[in-house]
Amino acid sequence: MKFNIKTITAALLIGAAAIGASSCTKQMEESYPNPDKTEKAAVPFLFSNEILSGRNRLTYTQLFTAVRPMLGVYTQTMGFQNGTKRYEVAPSYAEMRWKEYYVNTLQTYREINFVFDSLPAREKNIQQIYVALSKVFFIHETAKVTDLWGDMPFFQAGMLRNFANPSMHAAYDSQESIYTWMLAELKKTADYLNEYKLPVGSESVVTEGLKKQDVIFKGDREKWKKFTNSLRLRLAMKVSYVKPVLAKAEIQEILGNPKLYPVMETNVDNALIVAVGPDLFAIDNQHEYGIRSMEGFNAAPFVIIDKIMQPQGDPRLSILYTKNKEGKYAGMPMDVSTETQANMLRDSLISRMDSATFTRNNFFPGVLMTASEVSFLKAEAAERLGIGGSAQTAYEEGIRQSINFYYDIRNISTFKDKVATPTAVAVEEFLKKEGVAYGTDNMNKICTQKWLHLNFVQAEENWAEVRRNKLPKLVFANDPSSTLQRNVPMRWNYPANERNYNAANYAAVAGKDRTDVKVWWDVKP
Repeated sequence: MKFNIKTITAALLIGAAAIGASSCTKQMEESYPNPDKTEKAAVPFLFSNEILSGRNRLTYTQLFTAVRPMLGVYTQTMGFQNGTKRYEVAPSYAEMRWKEYYVNTLQTYREINFVFDSLPAREKNIQQIYVALSKVFFIHETAKVTDLWGDMPFFQAGMLRNFANPSMHAAYDSQESIYTWMLAELKKTADYLNEYKLPVGSESVVTEGLKKQDVIFKGDREKWKKFTNSLRLRLAMKVSYVKPVLAKAEIQEILGNPKLYPVMETNVDNALIVAVGPDLFAIDNQHEYGIRSMEGFNAAPFVIIDKIMQPQGDPRLSILYTKNKEGKYAGMPMDVSTETQANMLRDSLISRMDSATFTRNNFFPGVLMTASEVSFLKAEAAERLGIGGSAQTAYEEGIRQSINFYYDIRNISTFKDKVATPTAVAVEEFLKKEGVAYGTDNMNKICTQKWLHLNFVQAEENWAEVRRNKLPKLVFANDPSSTLQRNVPMRWNYPANERNYNAANYAAVAGKDRTDVKVWWDVKP
């Protein structure tokens, strides 16, 4: 069965075009790897399309409609003003996020499998690796979406090849069933990758094809193994309060078998979508695909600067934030009036996100997962569940990796001269500081350092982790101006179009479609 890629791509982008996701395709292609296009809906091409469909890059849309007004507020990783209705979920973005997942990510994943199933045996032998890797990425994206909403149409969604509305007529599946499936499929994929061998006679076809189409690891299957197992560890930890027996078994299997199930160990293993274009500024001039678009709306957060990083002498402070006009680091205070906040911004009394690291960094990557996060997951597993090695060793390694990660990001920027990475001696001194040193209040320290590392860069995952562990303990004042959302939501409402066009199935979950209803794994008091 033949497929024309022009027809399928057009179908996959229905709706996405309406929300601006494809408005700057040319600019995106110049700034991120864009594998060769073909005239057939080849599995390798669909695989690279799937990866670029995810919300892992800090685009204009992501920053201005999700991170700055919502996720950065819910996690206090961005400074925000105490304006009216500041905790409300933006219906337009929720609609966009939902639709992009179903129309782009889920439908592309389904299409990969539809096309693969139509191939002759020899072609299947060559292209099966793409199907396996596409599943790992699909699970990464699915976890983020179900963590925003909870139950969702999943197992039936996209099976009818309704490109414009894949969730239409699909029943809602419980978040528990989705997580159970994701964990099982990641294990299957890990086992498959352990056994996988290049097809005889087509070794170079697969190897060279993966290098071109895989925009994350350039075909490095060992790194895909580590990403697969690290993602499985993340999801297992996510369910560790609600399904402790399942979680412990999963975590023990991964951490107890490092040769069979290796995880990310160094920043070389990080799962990143690397920007290769020479100038992202040209992109965000057109109001899409550029982290520079955040400039002017990037007030630094109060708790991170004033309560944690500055008192502790954190070596990341100077590359993450700038000093104010008085030569001091100062985040946006939350216990003053909106007018006072506005005056402080006007008078340049508030620190900003560092321009070289963030807003003028043409090469800031999309971040899926890093070794630092994995180290903090290991630390939690050891500290809270008694699984794995030394919690202190993993915790301290996570901090080292985070420091090096952000200095590496800072130094790929061409906006300013490079800066020296802190010496090993300086880092060891930092690890001994009060509030950082391991020994007391350990879970709070692990979660706080993980929160600092994920920051607004991985805002969706950070919000999920803040909800799961209830750490660090963030304080939010009620917003009396809102009748819908006076404090931070626990989940997002289903979008209006989903409620209207999938009404019969939505009725089954309508009773718990409230922002004060927690998602399935969020059970810690």
